[in-house]
Amino acid sequence: GEDRRREEREREDDLDRQSQASTYHEGPRIDRPRITLSTFTGSDPDAWLHRAVQYFELNETDGPDRVRYAAYYLDGEANVWWQWLTRIYRKLQQIITWDVFERELLTLFGTSDYHNYNEALTRIRQTSSLREYIREFERLACRVRDWPEEALVGAFIGGFKFDLAAEVRLERPDTMHDAMEVAQRREDHLVATRRGRADARISDARRTGPSQVPAVVRPAVNTRPAGALVRHLSPEEVKRQREKGLCFKCEEKFTPGHQCKQAFVIEVANPDDKEVEVEEEPPQDDETEDFRDEPGISMHAMAGIRGPRTMRLPAWVKDRKVMVLVDNGSSHNFINAELSQKLNLPTMNIEPFQVRVANGERLQCTKSFRKVPIRFSGVTVKADLYALPLVGPDVVLGIQWLKGLGKITTDYRTGIMEFNSEGRQVTLSTSTDKEAKEVGLKSIEKVWR
Repeated sequence: GEDRRREEREREDDLDRQSQASTYHEGPRIDRPRITLSTFTGSDPDAWLHRAVQYFELNETDGPDRVRYAAYYLDGEANVWWQWLTRIYRKLQQIITWDVFERELLTLFGTSDYHNYNEALTRIRQTSSLREYIREFERLACRVRDWPEEALVGAFIGGFKFDLAAEVRLERPDTMHDAMEVAQRREDHLVATRRGRADARISDARRTGPSQVPAVVRPAVNTRPAGALVRHLSPEEVKRQREKGLCFKCEEKFTPGHQCKQAFVIEVANPDDKEVEVEEEPPQDDETEDFRDEPGISMHAMAGIRGPRTMRLPAWVKDRKVMVLVDNGSSHNFINAELSQKLNLPTMNIEPFQVRVANGERLQCTKSFRKVPIRFSGVTVKADLYALPLVGPDVVLGIQWLKGLGKITTDYRTGIMEFNSEGRQVTLSTSTDKEAKEVGLKSIEKVWR
C-alpha cells in the first residue's frame, strides 16, 4: 500500500528529472504538466498501450527503459503474467523489447480476433453513416503494422457504399487525410442531391396535382397463382384442333374475339417435346400489378443467346428497327438503356429496384417507359419497358407482356407465335436477320464490373 505509493512517486520524480535534464541544454526550462500512467490489470490492453506510448514519448523514454518502467505499472493478473514472461525469456536468453512486450501482452489480454486485424481491415464495409464507418476503420487501422499509405487508402475507399466509392475515386486521393476529406465532401453532395430530388418530386406533385403525376410503379413479377390449372396436349392434338377451328381449351368454335372463361398459355417447349403445355391463369387487369417475387432476367435475354423458350422477332420502335427477344424466362419487359436514350422515350418516375440475373448478379434499374409502341409485321403492341444495360437484344418481352395477351400458341420448333389481338388472329415469325448476333458470356462481363 504505502510503500507502493511511495515508490510510484519516486518513479514519477525520476522521470521528471529526466525530462528536465533533456531540455536543459536546448533552451529555457519548460514546465511540463504532471502526467501519470494508470495501472494495467488486464482490461482494454489497446487503450493502455496507447497511453503508455504517449507517456514515454512525453518523458522521452526509449529503448529497454520503456519495458522496465511499463512493467512497474502491471498489477494483479497482469503482474503474474509479467513474472512468468520474464522467466521464460530469461531461460531462452532473449531480450524483451518494447515490440515483444506489446505483442505478448496483446496475445494474452487482447481480443480473440487480435491476429485478424489485417484481415478485418481488408473486409470492412460501410453499412451505416460515413462517420461510423470512419470510426471503425480508424479503430482497425491503428492496430495493423507496416501497411503502406496507398494500401490504407485503397481499403478505405473500397469499403464505401457503391455511389460514394465511385464519387471519391474520381478525385484519386493518395493520402488518408485527403481521402477522408474528399469522402466527407462527396457524401455531403450526395445527401444534398437526394434531398433535392425528393423536394422536387414533392413540388411537382403539389404543382400539377395528383391526377397528373404518373404513379410510382413497382415492377411486376410473374408468379403462377395458387390453383392454376395445367393441361397437356400432344402436337397432334394441337394440329387437329387447329384444323377443326376449335378452341384448345373449351372445345368451342374459335372465332375472332372468342374468349374463354380463363386465360391460358399454350407452348411447345422444345422440338423434341411430345407435349404442349396449356396453362390456365385468372385474367389480370393490369400488367403493372405488384407481385412479391424478385424481378429477374434470364441469361438468354441478357446476352441475346438463343434458348429453348425464346423467340427473336424483328420489330420497330419509332423509326428504328430493333431485335425483340420474347422470353418467358424473364419476369419483365426490358429495353437497352443506351437505345432508350437515343429514342428519347418519355421517362416514367419509378422507385429504383434491382433485377436479378439468372447467374446471381444484380443490376440496378432506375428508369421506366410506359406503354411504348412496338410495331411488328402486321400488328402494333404496347408494353411497359424497364431500362437495363442489355448486350444482345434491343428489347426483351417477358412474362409481364405475355400474360396480357391471353391465349398464345408458340411453336419454338418452327419459330411461330400466334395470339389474338383486338378480335383478329396475329402470327409472328422468328427473326432471320443476319445482323442479329448472339453475344458470348464474356461480352457481358463488362456490365457487371
